[in-house]
Amino acid sequence: MADDLRTFDESKQHYVLRTQASPAASRRLAKAVLTILNDAITDHDLMYNIDLSLSEACANVVRHAYAKEPFSSKQQIEIDLTLYEGRTIEIEISDWGCGFPEFPVDIKNASPEAEGGRGLFIMSELADEFELRRNGDRNSVYLKMRVEENRWNPSG
Repeated sequence: MADDLRTFDESKQHYVLRTQASPAASRRLAKAVLTILNDAITDHDLMYNIDLSLSEACANVVRHAYAKEPFSSKQQIEIDLTLYEGRTIEIEISDWGCGFPEFPVDIKNASPEAEGGRGLFIMSELADEFELRRNGDRNSVYLKMRVEENRWNPSG
């Protein structure tokens, strides 16, 4: 019977949210993540940084991941959110689209006159840890952000 026992880590919360990769649906998905985090985090600057990172990542999926295919409801975006209360937040934004043509990706800031190309750089600067991942046909942006213990909502 002891093999069937599982431990429950009260300080860890894990969520997986998925929707179609359309502009409106992906923004609703990002807002759902922010709603979850609003219950847990009291740091408004961190929440702003997470919102900006999610907006950039979701926009990249919508704009680039499936750009070579006609729109289909099978084109998905997924956000995997893990909260380690009192320590960190981990967010992984994934798609099953074309991915980057070359891997690994060189992350750098775009020139001032460029109209785009800053999203990955911004995310990499806002996160304590940033990684682009490819696992089979799954492409992901991974963000880890440290959150001081006093920035967690005690009732969250």
